[in-house]
Amino acid sequence: MSKSDKIKTFLAADIGGTKTEIGFFQSGKLGVEELCSKKYKNSDFSSPMELLDDFMSTSEVDHEIQRAVFGIAAPVFSNKVKLVNIDWSISKSKIARFLGTKKVEFYNDLLTTAAGIGCLNEKDILTLQSGKPDKKGNIAVMGVGTGLGEAMLVRSGKKYVPCATEGGHADFAPATAAQTGLLLYLKQKFGHVSYEHIASGRGIKTVYDFISEHNPPESISKRFKSEDPSAVIVELAGKGEPGCVEAVRIVVDVIAAEAGNMALRSLASNGVYIGGGAAYYLRDFLMDERFLSIFVDKGRYREFLSNVPVKLILDARASLLGAASLAIHGGFKVTSE
Repeated sequence: MSKSDKIKTFLAADIGGTKTEIGFFQSGKLGVEELCSKKYKNSDFSSPMELLDDFMSTSEVDHEIQRAVFGIAAPVFSNKVKLVNIDWSISKSKIARFLGTKKVEFYNDLLTTAAGIGCLNEKDILTLQSGKPDKKGNIAVMGVGTGLGEAMLVRSGKKYVPCATEGGHADFAPATAAQTGLLLYLKQKFGHVSYEHIASGRGIKTVYDFISEHNPPESISKRFKSEDPSAVIVELAGKGEPGCVEAVRIVVDVIAAEAGNMALRSLASNGVYIGGGAAYYLRDFLMDERFLSIFVDKGRYREFLSNVPVKLILDARASLLGAASLAIHGGFKVTSE
């Protein structure tokens, strides 16, 4: 097939701390149209280039890449990015040479998630608090995955300006006696204690270790050896296992408090969106009225926070779809109207 006969496509990738998804997309009548995609466990590969090579060599799409966009779970300052929760680095120039296109763009994965909100269907978003949305107000996006990501969409005229942050690494402030004990425990373990140490997938196991004093029941420790400990803890919390219930409650309380903090920092009167794999697994706990009672518990700003819409993103592919949208449109096309 000649170059002119090849399908003109856009490559999008969502590179997280533990998993990566890559796909080919086109612009369709309904917006982003997927041609093919593939999910990977990062631990199966020594580098993102090795993973990308596998995708390109196994894809059946005869493509001509117009633009490639990568959502990366890391701060993006330059053409080379080092991930936070895995010992990987990724280079824009290397990818451009490999893909045969000069149009390669890196975004923080919370910005690609923000861009993906407009690609989601109604069924992909669960409303935790309807509030009274201000369509011309700012939006906050929180990603509770392997780590904790935070981003903002700040209104400017009729458009939103995307702002990546590393707010998840800000100092953790305890709100209860139990959280104060947790802070002291984590300070001995890590030195600096951030919200990400608690309000994340990894945080679930960390908090459980504190609760169980590193001595879980044998039936649980056995499962930890062959399964994802955080998933086990959330499952058993749903079944009422006391230590797991206490650990998950602390994690969810901290997520709620930090979501409220984000809403205040960004004046997110048009909503707070919470996504990420860990948030999805915790959804039954996030739906409990306790979550919203902590979210709004900010003294004089209780009324403001009671009016802020809070939504849970159920589609784990929001970041990938957002990367595809950014690739197709050549940047953010989010408007406030």
